[in-house]
Amino acid sequence: MTKIPLWIAMLVAIPLASPALAQDGSRMIEQMERADSNGDGAVSRAELLTYRADQFDRIDRNDDGILNNSDMPPIARIRERIQTQLAAFDRNGDGNITRSEFTRGPTVVFDRADTNGDGLVTQAEILAARRASLESQTGR
Repeated sequence: MTKIPLWIAMLVAIPLASPALAQDGSRMIEQMERADSNGDGAVSRAELLTYRADQFDRIDRNDDGILNNSDMPPIARIRERIQTQLAAFDRNGDGNITRSEFTRGPTVVFDRADTNGDGLVTQAEILAARRASLESQTGR
């Protein structure tokens, strides 16, 4: 099994169908909102991928172009659930996530929020995604 650091997972958590993981979806929606680099209230796929590239640069602590356990603070080495979620980023299964794997990894929350499939998540779509995430957390 690929071991992905928790602190990376918190940045790019992939929400699953389980209500217990809905909170990860809320965090991802917040991250997606931060990707709005031009401040127009909508997030394009290009903005999201640029944001991810910036995140990669920040969390690749040893600047070797790979995210693995050597980049992670010791306190974050314990969350297998999150590591399992992020295994989807490790396309070649080598236990490392390259810049390419990270930036081109799954965009599950973006894809779900982009309800009209135009490659742009508007503020209305973000609000709807947040509402859906809250509803799944509360079971409503």
